[in-house]
Amino acid sequence: MRRYGLIFPGGRENAMKAAARAARYLQEHDCAVAVEDAFEQSIEGAQRFPETGVDALISLGGDGTMLRCVPYALRYGAPILGVNLGQKGFLTGCEATEMEQALGMLLQDALSGEERTLLEVHDGEQTWYGLNDCAILRMNSPRMCQTRLFIDGQLACTSMADGVILASATGSTGYALSAGGPLVMPAVRCMVFSAICPHALQYRPIVMPSESRVVIELFDDPEMCLTLQVDGRSRCMLSAGERLEITSGKKPVRLLHFEPLSFFDAVEKKLIRWSEG
Repeated sequence: MRRYGLIFPGGRENAMKAAARAARYLQEHDCAVAVEDAFEQSIEGAQRFPETGVDALISLGGDGTMLRCVPYALRYGAPILGVNLGQKGFLTGCEATEMEQALGMLLQDALSGEERTLLEVHDGEQTWYGLNDCAILRMNSPRMCQTRLFIDGQLACTSMADGVILASATGSTGYALSAGGPLVMPAVRCMVFSAICPHALQYRPIVMPSESRVVIELFDDPEMCLTLQVDGRSRCMLSAGERLEITSGKKPVRLLHFEPLSFFDAVEKKLIRWSEG
């Protein structure tokens, strides 16, 4: 029997209803449904995520929910189908009105897909994986975030800013774009370094090959109060003089699509037109 994992934000009524719809459809087609522990009693017939894995993950929400699927996708080696219930849903593979059609194609292995490279973020013995980006941000402190960027052992730049972002090609349309970074097509194997509100008129983002070994070193300033975020989630506080190492992850994540838009069609529909209201 096939098993599918549902990931959704529990605090949103439309997401709960969509999850119940998806579960009914899958169960009617002789599939098992797995959910996170907190929602086991909320979705009829659902089980907790098993140790043995799932055939695919179904994200019911927006891009933030898609990012929540990444640890499960890595653990199980499962692809992700995103059903857009959010505002933009740039990473999602279908709209809510297309969900049953997309699920039908999923059961027939008929959905198209593409692999996306992850970022692997090392802080000492701790490692995190991000589909979009990692960011170093200042907290409640007047001290600016001062960092040095090393690419393959060479000092590339020194920045003084509100924070810095290292994004994958996938993440170029997220936080990094808001910080003035470039639009990068997902097929381009690269990483993009951007500073947030830099204190320098000449500053420009830096694009580097995805095979690069990147080190971000904090200045030895004990008055700086900084935090590390990976895919928008806070991971740890950072200390003066600390060094983060970021490389491309060895295992990609596969995103599934019902009717895939070209990259620039998606930019036009979900970024440009959306922002124009």
